[in-house]
Amino acid sequence: GQLNATHMASNGEKTFAEGAFVEIKGLAKRADLNGKTAEVLYWAKGARRWAVRVIGSDEEGVRVKPRNLKMTMPASGPVVETGEEDEPIYIKKSDGMTLAVKPEHLKRRFEEIRQKYHFEDFMDRVSGYIVSDEGGPGVTAEDFAHEFDTSEADAEDFLAWINLSVAFREEQMEVAREAGITPPTKNGA
Repeated sequence: GQLNATHMASNGEKTFAEGAFVEIKGLAKRADLNGKTAEVLYWAKGARRWAVRVIGSDEEGVRVKPRNLKMTMPASGPVVETGEEDEPIYIKKSDGMTLAVKPEHLKRRFEEIRQKYHFEDFMDRVSGYIVSDEGGPGVTAEDFAHEFDTSEADAEDFLAWINLSVAFREEQMEVAREAGITPPTKNGA
């Protein structure tokens, strides 16, 4: 098999792990691939490009420069920070304001908040509340802060990461459905 791609790209290349989902952007010769979702396969060292599989097509092993890939969903392994800044995503806050956040920053905040309030001890209750009727997708930061005794700012960031994860998963499922692929189930690794 291939070596794990996470360690292969160096000197400030944008680093992804195998299995990460990315969006292809800014290609001139293959403009038809711009905006398409692809899965990172491995780092082609000689070519200094990432080999990717374009979702919904039979194109596999397409080699793309790091700057032409934008992370949409990290692999299940750790996200590797690189010098290049990630592009922000936009989140609608409960007060109607739209906020631009960097996914890594949001994930870090989520982890900080989880530890600060020891959510790992009752994560079932937290996730139960988020999908329940009194919580649910429309749960506001104010409701969440009240329920779990957090500050509203912390509740806002915590919910933003969860909503982002859910929205992303739904988008991936939709892409897969349109392409006629059933998303892979995680086998007991």
